Amino acid sequence: MVVSNNKICSLPIEILHDIIAYLPLVDEIRLSRTCRLLNDLCIPVVYRQVSFNSRTTSQAVKCYDVITHSDLVARSVRKFTLNLTGKPTACEFRWHICLDALGKTASFLTSLCLVSSGNLDGSSEIMKFTFPRLRELTMSFPDVISFTQFVDNHPRLVHLSAFLNDPLPPRLSCEPLPVLLPMLETFTGSAQLVALVARGSRIFRATIMWDIGLDVSSSDYEQIFNTLSQSTVPLTHLEFNMVGFGPQAFATMARSLKALEQLKFRNTHHHNPINSRLYDVIYTGIESILPEMKCLVRIDIIDDLGLIDLDTSLEQIEMQYRMLSLWSALCNTLEICTMPPRITWGRFKKSGRWISDLETKVSSTWMTKHCKDIPELLGVQRYWEDSRGSSGEVNLARLLRGDYWKDKRIMMFKRSGRPRRAHEIRS
Repeated sequence: MVVSNNKICSLPIEILHDIIAYLPLVDEIRLSRTCRLLNDLCIPVVYRQVSFNSRTTSQAVKCYDVITHSDLVARSVRKFTLNLTGKPTACEFRWHICLDALGKTASFLTSLCLVSSGNLDGSSEIMKFTFPRLRELTMSFPDVISFTQFVDNHPRLVHLSAFLNDPLPPRLSCEPLPVLLPMLETFTGSAQLVALVARGSRIFRATIMWDIGLDVSSSDYEQIFNTLSQSTVPLTHLEFNMVGFGPQAFATMARSLKALEQLKFRNTHHHNPINSRLYDVIYTGIESILPEMKCLVRIDIIDDLGLIDLDTSLEQIEMQYRMLSLWSALCNTLEICTMPPRITWGRFKKSGRWISDLETKVSSTWMTKHCKDIPELLGVQRYWEDSRGSSGEVNLARLLRGDYWKDKRIMMFKRSGRPRRAHEIRS
């Protein structure tokens, strides 16, 4: 008589799920081969996310074989990612098995991501499927009509990233009727598409990008902002391309989007470098809307192409400091700002003073001159310590914007010999 010593299987199912969740993927696969019970528990975790890459033939074939021959695996897949960036001749067989695997798992998917290129665009084939449980979608569409037809069949979408393959899509006024997505919360993609899904949705976070080659004016931004204001919940996070932005768009923003908490201006168009004149328009527009923004906490002005590599002068730091002091006087809730070229400023709440995150000789000179009399820093030795005994000097601006909290470090400060937590400094 053989006595089993497998005591782990005697644990409750809930505890086994927690144990499996902490294991690396390799260990989960090994554990699934020990017995039937652990196999049934591990398979839904191992195959919860499936990725087909057009450059890895062998892995795609193995994954396809497992999905098509096991109903348990097919029912376990929740996130399906297709990376089709190879050549059409090399991807023909892989694309065929990807579609078969997608059809096998379509009824159970909650997230679908398609990364395609000009060589192989699989959106037209994928749009033939229906995904009744789909909540997250990332995909490029051939045109606006195909987008509305596909999205209209998936009203449970919560997160949507949609782009257009056509470099010159029709204007907003020429687009078809909007679709109803009552559960949609975040949108990322082409500005020509957000107007179709914003009405009646729950969008509170939007990232809007204009397609290259499209002539953009302030009236287009006005139409977008008016549409976003028709969401059933207030918009709190907004990011968009600053090209074509003007005073009229700022006026519409102040009137329609008063609940904004984070506002990001970005330039990603290679053919539209940002010049000082446009920066003046942005700065003046922000100053005009701040009195109306009662919840605004963060403003980011980022040029991904233009002024990143330029050295920062003392005059530029002084100019930004004076500007931020004026902005915080107009909007008392403002705490964090990112200014070109990639200078992040943090603000103390009590004194209202701003500090930057630069670590150069110029910034050190400025910090020595302006930050020695900040009330929150008087008598404070700034350093951090974690549970393993590591320590270092604190960058105050990064502390204010929460970077140290993301690292899960234990922040400690000293004032007159008494240890202080980071939140005491931040408040």
